[in-house]
Amino acid sequence: VNFQIATEKNCYNINNNFGVPQDRTQPVWSEYAVEGNQWYKFLEQMNQASWMKFALYGYGTYHANSGTFGRHEWANQDPIFYVHHAFTFLLNDFGFSKLVEERGEVPPLYGIDRVLEARGVPECPGHNPKDVAVYKNIVRYKTGQEVGEYQTWEHMLDMWSEGRRDYEWVINDEFITNYDETIRYDDSCVDGCVDEALIILNDYRGIDITLEEMCQDFVGKLQNSNNISKEEACAYQLKDIPALGFPFLPSQFDLFSYSCKKTCGFCSNTCGDIE
Repeated sequence: VNFQIATEKNCYNINNNFGVPQDRTQPVWSEYAVEGNQWYKFLEQMNQASWMKFALYGYGTYHANSGTFGRHEWANQDPIFYVHHAFTFLLNDFGFSKLVEERGEVPPLYGIDRVLEARGVPECPGHNPKDVAVYKNIVRYKTGQEVGEYQTWEHMLDMWSEGRRDYEWVINDEFITNYDETIRYDDSCVDGCVDEALIILNDYRGIDITLEEMCQDFVGKLQNSNNISKEEACAYQLKDIPALGFPFLPSQFDLFSYSCKKTCGFCSNTCGDIE
């Protein structure tokens, strides 16, 4: 962090001596940040993050040094960079194939368009599926398109989809054989849909119950104390629950998609924990 510039612009709440931020849109905001989209979450978190580090962990403007393989322009000089990303893309493809097999989704968007429509809040201009991106010549152009024109995300994702891409994954070799049977579809899969009781677990210190039981109890108490439905209780953002005492938390910290994903129905069982 450039301390001088950060101080001048009041980034990381420095000039306020790390007092509780009163305006969640300061020091930086944008008209395209609408609650519900990723840009809103990012800006809100950046405006709160260093104060949260100071309050919760005891430090402010000190940030981790991630070394060569970090978020900077020379990251691709790290020997592991391309191997790491190739593996990540492979796992991403496996995830997409599961969406097709188990949820009936179809490429190239795999349900992203439905999520955006149901959410009712678009991403920033230039970041929605049909928006023109800042890229051109990333993938092959289709008949009728002008070579050299900027491409949409939907077009790029379409040309990267398994049926149209110019490459394929070759996993089985002399060292790895029968990958699908031995690893990819391993019957011992552990369900990823769990309650973590993040943040609310502070209210259950010393009580011998599971994280899922904490979530069930917490959501139940919210329902009873406010005379609301389970769905309404799960929609609460943690900053809006006075008993927790964390009014500074960004809105992404909620019960539904953060603390109690299983209890609140954000996710569902896929394997290993099917009742």
